[in-house]
Amino acid sequence: MSQIDFYHLKGEGLAQAVAMLSDKTVASGQKMLIISPPVLTEMISERLWISKSDNFLAHGVDDDDGSAFAPVWITTDADKNQINAEFVCLIDGLCPENMIAFTRIFTLFDDTQPDRLEMARAQWKDWSSEAAHQCRYFAQDDAGHWHLKQ
Repeated sequence: MSQIDFYHLKGEGLAQAVAMLSDKTVASGQKMLIISPPVLTEMISERLWISKSDNFLAHGVDDDDGSAFAPVWITTDADKNQINAEFVCLIDGLCPENMIAFTRIFTLFDDTQPDRLEMARAQWKDWSSEAAHQCRYFAQDDAGHWHLKQ
């Protein structure tokens, strides 16, 4: 069974949310694969370098060296899992063909982009109807805090 968590962003903060989820994933002893469009990889990578005040989150992008050691990896190819992660973060609706390979799925979407909001709604409808998936929805308040919505 996969747990799928939808994170509804309010405008800015995508890279910060990805860094927060990656940090929590690594702290739990897991690896995080981030599937991102090429235009966002640099912004996400930069945020991962500064995400922790006492350290950085070691990671790589696409065909960089170090995939054997990094706990976080950013890929632009939805069907590559360079670090054999069981947790995945989906950006801009990108989705791997083999979703069941992941035990934990985080999908982030921005409500300022109507097409992304519609895509997230369609994914929720499709994925929540499958018995193999447990879906949860988190909304961000004006202060940037996350709340599980029932």
